[in-house]
Amino acid sequence: MAENPLESTPLLSAEDFSAEYAYVRLMRTEWGKLPWDSLRRAINESVSDPATSPIDESITRLCTAYLSGDQETRERLRQRVKNGFSLLHYSTRMAVRALRSRNTTLMEGAGAAISLEDMRSDPRNTVTELAILRHVAIKLGVEWSAILRTIARDSSAKMREFIERFARRDPETLRLELFLLRETIDANGLTIEKIPMPGLPLAAKKRRNLPPIGGQIDVHM
Repeated sequence: MAENPLESTPLLSAEDFSAEYAYVRLMRTEWGKLPWDSLRRAINESVSDPATSPIDESITRLCTAYLSGDQETRERLRQRVKNGFSLLHYSTRMAVRALRSRNTTLMEGAGAAISLEDMRSDPRNTVTELAILRHVAIKLGVEWSAILRTIARDSSAKMREFIERFARRDPETLRLELFLLRETIDANGLTIEKIPMPGLPLAAKKRRNLPPIGGQIDVHM
């Protein structure tokens, strides 16, 4: 009998399905009250932070179970997770750690988090995370098409279709700057940070209806 992947990994607790990074709580409670630049700085600091947090550990256990599970297990986990924005944030954190350490196995967890999130928030956010992962793969000399195939294999039917469309995009539409992102170096080393929105006055940055994390990127390109 095949080993149950949920029994062969550390016990999953309720926290694994509701873990939230501090910036996610901030975004939910202060959205529209804080200027965009304040939220942007909070996100960048969290992305760059090299310390492994309890939330990182929880989501890592979840992603490990997801990757080692069968199709039925992965479907059950997709239905149970609630932390969509935290999963996407985890993906960015793991991509940055892979970039710094050149440890390509970290990219597996980043891809699993994208698959688990299953476009819960906004497809543009999914495109953004895939663009980040693609950037890191190219920098590290990893075959990007193989990473996409793995993510698609583990994903829901709707996500597989989405990834198939994504794979056909013009690479020029996936440059980091188009997502208001850039690779840079801070006190912790290499990182990928959000940059200020160009041309927006302060009042506009404070309003409630700012675009999602993925900006105005066309998901159908």
